[in-house]
Amino acid sequence: VWQATNGDHNRGFDVNYLNPVIFMRPVEFSIGSPDNVLMGMDLAYTIYKKYKFYTQVMIDEFLLRELKAGNGWWGNKYGLQLGFKTWDLAGIKGLTLQLERNEVRPYTYSHSDVIQNYGHYNAALAHTLGANFEEYIARLSYCWKRWLFTAHLLEAFQGLDYANTNFGGDIYKSNTRRQSGYGNYIGQGRKSHLSYQEIKASYLVNPFWNLVIEAGIVNRQRITRDSDSEFGQFFHLGLKTNLYNQYKDF
Repeated sequence: VWQATNGDHNRGFDVNYLNPVIFMRPVEFSIGSPDNVLMGMDLAYTIYKKYKFYTQVMIDEFLLRELKAGNGWWGNKYGLQLGFKTWDLAGIKGLTLQLERNEVRPYTYSHSDVIQNYGHYNAALAHTLGANFEEYIARLSYCWKRWLFTAHLLEAFQGLDYANTNFGGDIYKSNTRRQSGYGNYIGQGRKSHLSYQEIKASYLVNPFWNLVIEAGIVNRQRITRDSDSEFGQFFHLGLKTNLYNQYKDF
């Protein structure tokens, strides 16, 4: 993510970002580039065509010596995902279970200049919570003929800001206004607990169009220290189709 205008200087489009060499960015950083670049890696491994383990690692920036020191330096910004998925659970055909854990360090995705953060139109491009959180997800689904039943559970713990503070959860705050250079940890600030549960039933009306009718109920509660809890419950009924392109030019 780069800024086309830097002070009175208009850089325009930087053609160097068309370079297909993957690790060109660290070289750029070493010569003083002000731009914001994230690097990531994902890995998945399937056992017996039934058990899938997967992980994703995202690095915003870090210093190895600070990481080894374990002192909570603010610039060690990264995110981690660990997941597991299995099909035909307990020998029941069509029963699928997915478990997942996500965590993102404080100040990740942010930048010294808010214009260059990892967001767009006041929304985070990565995780909707931004940063400074840990999240646990469980999904259980059962497919029978044209029916699909789904249960979705989520628990997230995040550190929020007090007035005029920046504990690293809001990516639309400049990280130069951070609360502290050291001693930063996930969940710092105002403790917030988000709990989400959803149960949904779907019926496949037309397989050719992937036309589905569905209904469900959602419970959502957020409890924050020093403030009232937020609770919402709603029902939904919908008709949708997941259109896709079929290319046959091969």
